[in-house]
Amino acid sequence: MAAATKTRSTAAPPQAVAGSKDHEHPAWITSEPSGVGWVDEVRERHLAAVIAFADAAAAEAEAVSAQRQDQAEHRAQVRRAVASGQEPPEPPDPAVAEARVSVAREDVIGAQDALARVALDALAALRAPERREAVETLMGRFSPALRHSLREGPGGRVSGRLAELRRELARLEGPAIEVLTDDSPTEVTSDV
Repeated sequence: MAAATKTRSTAAPPQAVAGSKDHEHPAWITSEPSGVGWVDEVRERHLAAVIAFADAAAAEAEAVSAQRQDQAEHRAQVRRAVASGQEPPEPPDPAVAEARVSVAREDVIGAQDALARVALDALAALRAPERREAVETLMGRFSPALRHSLREGPGGRVSGRLAELRRELARLEGPAIEVLTDDSPTEVTSDV
C-alpha cells in the first residue's frame, strides 16, 4: 500500500489533530498573519510543522483503517467460503499490516518532535529581549495558549487554571469546623 503524498497550502491550515497539545494547533501563534515580518516567518514555520504533523497523523489513521478493512474483508471471505463448503482463504500476513502501522506511528512521533522543536524556537524568538516591545504590541493577536506560555512559561494555561481551581477549592472549604474529640458521656438535664 503506497501512501499518497499530500501538499497543502499554509493559507488554509488543517484542523487540529484530536488530542493535540496547545502548541500543536494551527492557530497557536496567530490565526491570521500579523503583518510583522519576523512574526509571520515564525508563524509560517509553525504552520508547516503543524501540517506535517497532521499529515503524518492522517497517514497513521489510514494505515490503521486499511489494516481493519483488510481484516474485515478476510472475515467476509472466510464466511463465504465456509457457507459454500470451500476451503477458507489464507489470512493476510499480520506482520506486514503491523509494520505499516508501526512505520506510520514512527512518522507521527517524528513530526510531533519536529513540531515541538519549532514551538520552542518560536517561544525563544518571541521572548528575545530585543523583541519585547514588538511582542507586547502584538499580544492581543496571539492565541490565549501562546499568551499564557509567553507570560507563565510552557504549560502556563494549565498552571493558571490549576491556580484558579486551588483558589476556588480554598474558597469552598471556607472556615474549618472544629471537630469534637471528647467522647465522654455528658449529663442531660431536662430544665426545659
